[in-house]
Amino acid sequence: MTLTTEVPPSGGRTDPPEAADTAATLASLRRQMAALEEQLAAVNRQQTALRAALNQLLARFPEPAQAADAGGVGEPSLQRCAGDIVRVLREVGRPLGTLEILEELATRHLSWRESTVRHVLADLKNDGVIREGDGERPRSYSLIRT
Repeated sequence: MTLTTEVPPSGGRTDPPEAADTAATLASLRRQMAALEEQLAAVNRQQTALRAALNQLLARFPEPAQAADAGGVGEPSLQRCAGDIVRVLREVGRPLGTLEILEELATRHLSWRESTVRHVLADLKNDGVIREGDGERPRSYSLIRT
């Protein structure tokens, strides 16, 4: 960055003290500009170093979507949801539909998405923990008594 050093004369004449003040001001501004450019270069170097460190960390830890594809990361969450569903079915003691299960979970201040609950219900059914359809309520779920 270059600053212009020429100062137009006022009225065609410049007094020597005024010219000295102007030259001192310009020299000061140049020093300040150089210092700011130096600071900016240092900040840019720091940003580059931080970006490199962040990229190294991100390479070690996959994104959540990638981790879920790798398997296993979402399991504790699904296990907690399954535990909550089993507890609700045990406490209510009668078959419940999906929406009723969601309502019972909400009553107990347990927030699960409907898609998660449906997924876990299918898993629990496949694992033989619950059964679907009990007499008059074909789209309901109940615990299998063992």
